[in-house]
Amino acid sequence: MSTFTRPGMLLFVIALTGCAHKYYFHPIQHTEALDKEASVLVTLPADGSLERIQYAGSGRQAARAVAAAFAKYVKRVDIMERTSGHEEQLAAARAGKFDLLAAVSISHWEDRATESGGPERIEVELRTIRVSNGATLNLGSVQGKAKRATFGGSPEDLLEQPLAEYVGWLFTPPGTPAPTVLERTRPVNAPRRLQ
Repeated sequence: MSTFTRPGMLLFVIALTGCAHKYYFHPIQHTEALDKEASVLVTLPADGSLERIQYAGSGRQAARAVAAAFAKYVKRVDIMERTSGHEEQLAAARAGKFDLLAAVSISHWEDRATESGGPERIEVELRTIRVSNGATLNLGSVQGKAKRATFGGSPEDLLEQPLAEYVGWLFTPPGTPAPTVLERTRPVNAPRRLQ
């Protein structure tokens, strides 16, 4: 398992251009505020694909983005080393003495910067599960979409901001208004901090 710590590491990339991104949140279930004392194991989803294009490594990129978002709130976050089924994921979380399982799946992964040069789009579903009894506490999806071609960016870049806000909301009491649709202008490949 890959461990994320609060000090983390910094990843600097030269900004190439600016682009307006749209972020969408689709909360489906929010039954319990997450505990900042909890430990979280993030699942490794299958790589995303679009038509006949398979985006190798996209599953790990999505898992890293989710882990970085959780690392801002909890003391211990790990990523599973391989893709596995639900029961294997829960077993691994129990063996590692984790409190929560953050189950990630890629609904859409479109890296047009390396294909046609069109806008990129990514959507991931995030389910948080109490490890002790397998109960789903929260379920929702996060989507990021570039309004135009980015050339050199990555759909992973579209996840950082919406995941940070969505995961932060999971630590608020049920009934707290969910994050709303955002539109932000930020440099593509701007300096990012990976926890």
